[in-house]
Amino acid sequence: GAAEPATASTKTLMIHCDPHMNPQAMIDHARLLAERRARLYKVAHAEGFQRRCFFIVHMPPSHRVRQYGINFQPGWSFFFVDEMREDQQRSILAGVSTEEVLQKSLHELCQQGSLKISEIVRKRLHSALATIAIPGARAINERTSFLLMALADGSPMQKIVEVMVTEGLENLSRIQSGPLQVPYHVELALGQLAAGSLRTSLEVAIDALVLRALSHALMMLDVNSSLDFFQQAVRHSPEEIAWLALAARLLDRGGMASCRFDNLLAASRQSTKNTGLYGHLQAQFPF
Repeated sequence: GAAEPATASTKTLMIHCDPHMNPQAMIDHARLLAERRARLYKVAHAEGFQRRCFFIVHMPPSHRVRQYGINFQPGWSFFFVDEMREDQQRSILAGVSTEEVLQKSLHELCQQGSLKISEIVRKRLHSALATIAIPGARAINERTSFLLMALADGSPMQKIVEVMVTEGLENLSRIQSGPLQVPYHVELALGQLAAGSLRTSLEVAIDALVLRALSHALMMLDVNSSLDFFQQAVRHSPEEIAWLALAARLLDRGGMASCRFDNLLAASRQSTKNTGLYGHLQAQFPF
């Protein structure tokens, strides 16, 4: 470990330890020496002034095994720090406590507004379009640019997509939970999608699940290239109004129940539905 010397100005000794490099017996022995030194210092300074000593034990994820057993002793306080970095402004968990994310399902987090689906949808739109195969459709960059404009705050298209994604995430409650009996995104964060600290892993898991639900929603909206029909329509034209009205009323939202959340690490692509018998059918009427 590396020790930062305690000077008269700091009054604090900080000792950094890596359990892979320093056996637990060595760390415990250093704690014992610190205790003895503290007792001697307290006797020498009757006024009660004491120096503080911190042992910082690093436990980063790695292929190398790191473990450290805690034995509670008088005079010592123990704290677990999951994440030292502050949430970035664009983090999907910004402003949401880790405790809340651990205890509530994704559907609950969306309904109460803790998880801002609209921001994740815009952020992951290009990736969602890339995960679905759309033969005969417009270029993905062109589609992304158009849909980003269509998904502006408060727009009818934004409301339709958000409802579909939220309904898809509601299906997560039907997935049989593991032995830990925790929400599915927590199970993923502790297992196959573990990526650093717990908070980072939770963010990765939520991002992957929302991306899958968004991809499925776009597949349902794009039957027979209906999104291209919507893109061709002039803004506020009868065609656009008809498309949005039919999407809100006739779209089979129950189809979101067929959204699958397994194999999240697989790089496979799913094809949108097309009813053309002799090649790609380009819709001339919504849906």
